[in-house]
Amino acid sequence: MVLAGLFIHIILDFFARLRLRRSEKLAETAAEKTVQRFNTHYLTQHLLLIINVLLMVISSIFLWGLRYSGATWAASLTGALGGVDFWRLVHRAGALVLILTSIYHLIYSLVHPDGRRDFKQMIPTGKDFRDFGQNMLWFIGARPERPQFGRFSYFEKFDYWAVFWGCAIMIVSGLALWVPEIFRLIIPSASPAFFEAMKEAHSHEAMLAVLAIFIWHIYNVHFRPDRFPGTFFWVHGRMSQKEITSEHPLDLAGQ
Repeated sequence: MVLAGLFIHIILDFFARLRLRRSEKLAETAAEKTVQRFNTHYLTQHLLLIINVLLMVISSIFLWGLRYSGATWAASLTGALGGVDFWRLVHRAGALVLILTSIYHLIYSLVHPDGRRDFKQMIPTGKDFRDFGQNMLWFIGARPERPQFGRFSYFEKFDYWAVFWGCAIMIVSGLALWVPEIFRLIIPSASPAFFEAMKEAHSHEAMLAVLAIFIWHIYNVHFRPDRFPGTFFWVHGRMSQKEITSEHPLDLAGQ
């Protein structure tokens, strides 16, 4: 249901932004002034997440055959390029990257002034719900202008909290499967059904995360008509003056 809603949002957003691009021509020029929107800490955390996602997704593809151990294709898949032991090592390396990145982000959000500011501004407010309704009206042409966003729009906040809680679920369930002995010390009453539930939670959250990243996140960052065929924003953290004025005018106004 959630994925269907995200897909509908992407379709509406695409055609609405295509209309906006044609009318306002928001393409960024090389000589245009840019604004440093995100610092080195943020970009480093994002790069670590990219590394984590690649390690986890690639290794999961080869470990996926473990769920169908009786099938011939499954044996071929899990035995490829080093076998199960190798891909488990890769998967756990990705897990360590995710854990370290999460710790880094939490410390950054608590200690660094920019981190505390951004975390506070990521908290949803009533304006986000109003912005969502107004944006949907703009998508279908029932409203002449988009709502004005601050430092983070409602869909950027959704993106952030999806990753935040997704990381929590993946880390807890993954550790339960990796070191079940420790979990039995913490939760003596943990039954085989508990670890089976952790296994299902890990698998389903992983699938949801992959779909959200490669559909929702990649679209908003790279495939929107005003950014296609992509942007290096994730590398340098800069936005053009024209783009930030269009996307985050309240941030420039200090609101």
